[in-house]
Amino acid sequence: MTISIDPGCLIVRPINSDVDRQQVTRILIESFDALYKSKGMTMTDDRRIMLTDAAKRDDVVVLICHPPAPAHASASDDGALTPPAPLATATLVPPTSRHTRAWNPKALIAKGDAHAHAHAHAHAHPHPHPHAHAHAHAHPHPHPHPHAHAPAPAPKPRSWELRFLAVAPQAQGKGVASQVIAHAERYVVAHGSEVVCLHTRRGMEHQEKMYASKGYVRDEEQDLTIGDVYLQAYYKILT
Repeated sequence: MTISIDPGCLIVRPINSDVDRQQVTRILIESFDALYKSKGMTMTDDRRIMLTDAAKRDDVVVLICHPPAPAHASASDDGALTPPAPLATATLVPPTSRHTRAWNPKALIAKGDAHAHAHAHAHAHPHPHPHAHAHAHAHPHPHPHPHAHAPAPAPKPRSWELRFLAVAPQAQGKGVASQVIAHAERYVVAHGSEVVCLHTRRGMEHQEKMYASKGYVRDEEQDLTIGDVYLQAYYKILT
């Protein structure tokens, strides 16, 4: 059964209750089960357990998407409006999470190196002091600073990872996933980062096209193999 949806009115927010977690689990299992069946595959028990546990992690941000409550919605015993059934979910894994598989793309590192070079050049050539020229001639071969050529430390990952994007079967093909992705990207920027990384299972052509259409770039060096599953890596620099 399909439903009528206005993507522009959808609410995307972090989960905040056990009911939300149960709804996330339902969406994940229903959507991934439908996806596997469409590919002539069967969901394994291990995969089902992974999806069931996805909303229970305490160091990730689990998003849930649902329509706004209609004006005539019924209220619960405590007076709160009962929201409509959720339509989609996604998980954002921050750089500090022990579960992250995110990386710093080379394009991001190059962007940072260019900024650092420009900053260093500006400081290396300030307005000269009147006696700078004389000082330079008085000390033609200054003793090198002991740390002048010390290698820079490896940059800490600052990318967030997008995982477990899932849309309920009855809501697919209606722009719901686009709204969830857009909200996830805004959330990452609002929390001081600028990159979203993700992996998709090889052979999922619809997902590949969707992410490419939203500006995500393939990064083959970050592809993963987990068991017998090959995962293709994508990233997007947001700012």
